[in-house]
Amino acid sequence: MQYAPTPPWPSYRENYIPLCDTWMGREGRDVMSNNEEQHASPTPLSRDDGVKTERLPVDRRLYILDRIATTGSVRLQELADELGASVMTVRRDLKRLEEDGFLRRSHGGATTHVMLDVELGPNGLALQHMAEKRLVAQQAATLIAPRDVLFLGTGTTVAQFARHIPTNRGITVVTYSLTTASLLGAKPGVTVISTGGTVDPGDLSQVGPLAEAVLGRYFATKAFIGAGGVHPETGVTDYSAAQADLNRLIVERAERAYVLADSSKLGLRTFAQVCALGRLTALVTDDGADPDILEALRARDLEVLVARRPSVRVPASDPALA
Repeated sequence: MQYAPTPPWPSYRENYIPLCDTWMGREGRDVMSNNEEQHASPTPLSRDDGVKTERLPVDRRLYILDRIATTGSVRLQELADELGASVMTVRRDLKRLEEDGFLRRSHGGATTHVMLDVELGPNGLALQHMAEKRLVAQQAATLIAPRDVLFLGTGTTVAQFARHIPTNRGITVVTYSLTTASLLGAKPGVTVISTGGTVDPGDLSQVGPLAEAVLGRYFATKAFIGAGGVHPETGVTDYSAAQADLNRLIVERAERAYVLADSSKLGLRTFAQVCALGRLTALVTDDGADPDILEALRARDLEVLVARRPSVRVPASDPALA
């Protein structure tokens, strides 16, 4: 059995050491899924000893998030000067961070956004596996029907899912996540019920007796929750006991319950159990999952929905050039 370590939470302001190989995988810096990132150039970085090194795209983004968390807003030109990067490069970084829900772009810069759904930690935890999380969110959004009542948990994958909830379909969302409530509150035709409760500063979730009491007043057609781990034997687990209690409650009070977990979460067991696999309707994950783990999950009668990356067409060579 594989155990997931408790994530470290000290301030990410302490350093910006390039960590792609250790926390985004050695094969591709968060599976860089578009040409923009594939061709992103490192920017110069001066160490204390005067040696010039290279600042990777993920390090630039961690620096930007640190600045915006400290000051509330940033200017494009100032960031470019501080990072030693071009304005165009920083603009791409801001665009990607906005797409992932971490900030709002403004004219000539960016401002803070309540969409920060998971504390970054020194290794940029919330930036991990974003390509896979987007795939999972898009797949899960196809399960939504008009006039659905949805329970939503918290976490970056659920936040990505919330961005794909359609407008003007008569959808009602009940959530204990301030992030999700903030994102959906302005969507036309989406009714949002926020539970209230004690705010967890790490991920802006609302937990405790008040949140439990409010959730206990409602039933939903579907529930969508995140997870710290999904294991064939121990089911769904989470790092937070308080959030595990809330997720267990919304699974029990929904007609159908889905866990949204990118492939890095499969086979892991974390601190607090949410529910056994038998309480779920399906798991939604990405196509990077270990086939053996998927087989073990399916052997427990769990339906597994796999979000697949779009195939890349390689243009045929020109016969005239052969």
